[in-house]
Amino acid sequence: ATFLSSSFDAVVIKMGLHEVPRQQQVQALQLVASVLRPKGSFVIWTLLFDQKIQRLFQDVIREKDRLAGFDELVRDRYFYCDEELMAMTKAAHLEMTDNPHVWQYQFSTMARLIPEFNGDRTKLRALNEYIRKHMPRDRYKQLGFQDTGEDIRFQVPKAILTFRRSTGF
Repeated sequence: ATFLSSSFDAVVIKMGLHEVPRQQQVQALQLVASVLRPKGSFVIWTLLFDQKIQRLFQDVIREKDRLAGFDELVRDRYFYCDEELMAMTKAAHLEMTDNPHVWQYQFSTMARLIPEFNGDRTKLRALNEYIRKHMPRDRYKQLGFQDTGEDIRFQVPKAILTFRRSTGF
């Protein structure tokens, strides 16, 4: 669908920008800015991590997607870090209006067993082994890392951020 410039009071993206290929994320945000009315709001609900956690999470999700056979997601899904998101929004002429609302999301490998691995415990075990091998021990405390043998859990920050079009748009 094509939308007219300045046609929306608000645009919301919930856990979706990371599904856009990396090279198209700024373009997607520029489209958001173009369809917002001058005092309109852009609200994004997203994962928001520093560079070290971003790389770790990106690798875990890429392995999960590979095991699940989601080849397109392995190739295209990109979880940006907080600095990248701020640079992309700036490039798209969006400026943050409020402090972000941040909380911890608990990632669980067991939660992937049915919806993504179709009950295949071999894939679950493979993901768990991948995480055990690649998760730096010095990150355990920061991430609230828990390993019960069959389920690995850790926490990453989620955030809701609100932006508006920059005045120079």
